[in-house]
Amino acid sequence: MVSLKNLNLNSVVFIDIETVGLQKELEKDSPLYKSWEYKTKKGSELFEEKELNCLYKETAPLYAEFGKIVCITIGKVSDGCLKLKTYANDNEHTVLTEFTTALNKIYAADKKTVLCGHAIKGFDIPFIMRRCLINQIPLPTLIDVGHLKPWEQTSVDTFELWKAGGFNGASLIAIAVALGLPSPKEDMAGYEVNEIYYNEPDALNQIVKYCERDVKTVANIVLRCRYEPIIEEISQIEIKPVGLLQKINNARKIEKADEPTLLSNLEKLNEIERVIADKILNVALPKTKKK
Repeated sequence: MVSLKNLNLNSVVFIDIETVGLQKELEKDSPLYKSWEYKTKKGSELFEEKELNCLYKETAPLYAEFGKIVCITIGKVSDGCLKLKTYANDNEHTVLTEFTTALNKIYAADKKTVLCGHAIKGFDIPFIMRRCLINQIPLPTLIDVGHLKPWEQTSVDTFELWKAGGFNGASLIAIAVALGLPSPKEDMAGYEVNEIYYNEPDALNQIVKYCERDVKTVANIVLRCRYEPIIEEISQIEIKPVGLLQKINNARKIEKADEPTLLSNLEKLNEIERVIADKILNVALPKTKKK
């Protein structure tokens, strides 16, 4: 595939999320119950309470209005190794805060960063965006894509690529097996995540391992489609803070939020150091944007 062959793997962040229902069971006459009842009714017919709860357990994790994110794994390929970082917590606000902070740092260090995953355009990215809004967490640039046209999005979606313009897509496990890769669903499947989360004591650790297997599988699918060796070795990503000058150089402008820090640092410099700093900023910033 030309698009994958031309992809700079150093700028790719592989991603996968795991979601569960907001509650183990719906509470009769609660706002959530009534909202779910309205969503699932057929015409003027309403489901019985037992049927509503059954549907909720099975499908609520698919909808950002009724589900939450408990795990997000990101991965980067470097020197033949897949480096992973997973954010998992029962508190969704914590998961999203840690994830968005990391993604912002990665993007600040490399403006060419693109996300890659299976069905991420239709599920993962919209789900993260909606849950960030619900949790009142600022949207990272790579997630804030609701205003973009389909052809303007930079994310790489293996579900779409595998369709190759055809009508039929394929599951992650189907593509993996077809390409001779290990199945990512050996111990758990997506539809089991909600049941395991609410009923097993070590659920979160199981879900983390499952999520990380999916990310590894997507990365190896991309490598297979590039006719390159697959990855076996896995390590942890070290996300380093981005220096202010590097951030300015990458963005080619000074953000309003960065001005206090920049001015504070400049005040600490002596006359010679200020001349040097001025030269650095002149190189980093086009004159039209510095004014």
